[in-house]
Amino acid sequence: MLLPSKLVPFAESTLADLVPVLSLIPEEGVSVIDLCLRCLSGIKSPEAVIDALTVLFAIGAVKLDETKEVIHRA
Repeated sequence: MLLPSKLVPFAESTLADLVPVLSLIPEEGVSVIDLCLRCLSGIKSPEAVIDALTVLFAIGAVKLDETKEVIHRA
């Protein structure tokens, strides 16, 4: 996970990816694989998508339904 600093501009940090990832999660939820495929057009790498999802989960912005393997907005 990259945080903004003197060496890492905000645009290249994980925090800049939070809103684009969150905006791609519809109200009814989306599977993890579909979300990663949707995000790859605007985000630099799959690792960046996973980092953004980790932060969103940690702050309580998304929740994972493990039985259906679907991510929902919290």
